[in-house]
Amino acid sequence: MNSVNIPLGILRRVSEFLAELPEDQLAALAEGRARLAYVPEGALEPAPRKRAASGARAPKQPAPPSDAVVAKVEQLRSLDSREAVDKEINSLQKPELVELAKALSVSQAGRLGKDGLRAAIIEATVGRRLDSLAIRGFVGDRP
Repeated sequence: MNSVNIPLGILRRVSEFLAELPEDQLAALAEGRARLAYVPEGALEPAPRKRAASGARAPKQPAPPSDAVVAKVEQLRSLDSREAVDKEINSLQKPELVELAKALSVSQAGRLGKDGLRAAIIEATVGRRLDSLAIRGFVGDRP
């Protein structure tokens, strides 16, 4: 069998096997209450399962930001100038800046320096909004 026909042969055998299963066993497989196993030729027991490659795992979900971080983000978003946000975050240490940046979905937040973090936080909170208003030609009170 060549390398193209191997997966097709496997799929054919699996579908033949599944076609013979009763409905309750199919439902158990579909719902994850049962699993298929590989039994090598001549063996009575299934082969031990190997751990999946590290790339096959689902990506780890980041922890949700704390209430204090969410409140700080809301406060920063309520400000109306880059300077006001810069003044507000100027005294924060890098771990606090990283936490804020992650809450704002700043890419690569953990790898940025303090200056890069401050710039990214400013842009994420008020910078883009101010740019958008300027591009659309709004003057005076914001719409």
